[in-house]
Amino acid sequence: MNLRTGFLAFVEHTGVRASGSAGLRAGMALFCAAEELGYDTGWVRVRHLENYRRCRSWPRSGSTPNASA
Repeated sequence: MNLRTGFLAFVEHTGVRASGSAGLRAGMALFCAAEELGYDTGWVRVRHLENYRRCRSWPRSGSTPNASA
């Protein structure tokens, strides 16, 4: 059996700006470093179907997600 080593990363997109996205640059650096370390695969978890702002602030102590947010 041939085993492969991989990882899942949460790469944050810090918004569209003329200077680019610091989060995407950091994600690219992570994948380059992983390749140098010998990782075979890397995956980015996407959140395009989630309300990103709501997910970043939750959970707060004693709170529940607000479906209408």
